[in-house]
Amino acid sequence: MKKYLPILKTEPFSKGFTLTELLVAMSLTVVVLTLAGSGLVSIMNANQKAELETERRTNLNRALDFIADEIRTAKSVTSIPSGFSFAQGSTTVALLVTLPATSPSSNPPRIVYFINPSTTNWAVPYTIRRYELPSTYSSGIISVPSDADSSVNMLVDGIMPPTTTLPTCMTNGGLKGANGFYACISDDNRTVDLYLYGKLSNTNSTTYEAKTRVFARSN
Repeated sequence: MKKYLPILKTEPFSKGFTLTELLVAMSLTVVVLTLAGSGLVSIMNANQKAELETERRTNLNRALDFIADEIRTAKSVTSIPSGFSFAQGSTTVALLVTLPATSPSSNPPRIVYFINPSTTNWAVPYTIRRYELPSTYSSGIISVPSDADSSVNMLVDGIMPPTTTLPTCMTNGGLKGANGFYACISDDNRTVDLYLYGKLSNTNSTTYEAKTRVFARSN
């Protein structure tokens, strides 16, 4: 045992960190964590923005496909003739789609696609909605029910006028619609160029264009 005592006595004691070293280490740690946190927040914000823009594009294209699919089954597509108006006001009508009659003795279903200012829970400034006219309707004021009525369908929100030049129609009727929902209808009322414009984010005024050409195929 005695032969180990000199070794134990001569071995130096371990020194701890000085206060200065601790302060420097803490400062470096705070800087690293701050930079990492800022980078993480930036990545999350960019990812959230990208997801929102993707969702807006998807919603616009889905609404455009829905309208186009209904036009494909239609007998004719026209702009709204004189005499049509909406009792609730502040409504711009774009399309009147006449579908084939379900029976020889029945009136053909008629669908109105219109753009309306956004209400609560929908992205501003405008929405596109679909309304099936009553079978007894002939002319005059169209009294559109509230959104709670099953005959009114909300297709897409966040519609807004484009930040680019409006499309040019090659037909005699010219461009129909307003506020981000437009159509060029051929002279025979069977070919339609549809244009939808919607904002990509809540903080950016840049608009996304969804467009297609569709043909009414029913006789």
